[in-house]
Amino acid sequence: MIRVTQDYPCPICGHDKWCSFSDNGEWVYCPRTNRPGVERIGELGWRYPNPGVIPPIIPPYDYESFQTYWYNLPSSIPSHSPFEGIPIGFIDEYFLIKDDITRRSWVYPMYNVNGMSGLQFRDGVGNKKSYPGTRLGLFMPRDWDVGTPTVYICEGFSDTVAMAYAGFKALGRACATHNKAAVEYVETYSPERVIIVADNDEIGIKGANHLQTLLTPLTDCDILIPELKDARESLRKLGRL
Repeated sequence: MIRVTQDYPCPICGHDKWCSFSDNGEWVYCPRTNRPGVERIGELGWRYPNPGVIPPIIPPYDYESFQTYWYNLPSSIPSHSPFEGIPIGFIDEYFLIKDDITRRSWVYPMYNVNGMSGLQFRDGVGNKKSYPGTRLGLFMPRDWDVGTPTVYICEGFSDTVAMAYAGFKALGRACATHNKAAVEYVETYSPERVIIVADNDEIGIKGANHLQTLLTPLTDCDILIPELKDARESLRKLGRL
């Protein structure tokens, strides 16, 4: 899947988030727009023929080579960063956050069971975007042990970092509606238990419930809803989930 962006929004609903194009650009998957006779493809949404707004189909980056161009981290957390209270050294060591060649973006990788699947970044004003060619995956600490028996699955990169810093064995989905990489992980590595940490809002809870239905046939699976709006805020303000 190729995610929509601000430059290439969804040609069905016009939004620049949640929707996606098929890898070959022929189809558009829109989770917002339900029209008569249109087939729904699970969590991706309703599948429409692309009416002509086709993004450039760019081959995936050679991510290992791309990493050689990353600069060192800035000396302090940017003002728009959601990582308040987390040492910059921890983020660097465990999540391979790097400043990109413009020195304006924080870049973080996503993984699936085959390795690195894509790069997501937060631009100079805090917007989250994906590099062309990116395939959504899981945010994962660099020292992750696939034999971990109890796995927490969060929503979003900053929640994953906050959970890891608090001592939880946490992976992260790119968004509330992306479940493919999480399901593949559980199918491949068979953790004894999965705890889905939902954002405390309608979309987050709905996405967690759907992921639970997918994982329950594979392992013991529960949902944890933080007291505040998400894991990051609860841990920072309350010291607990």
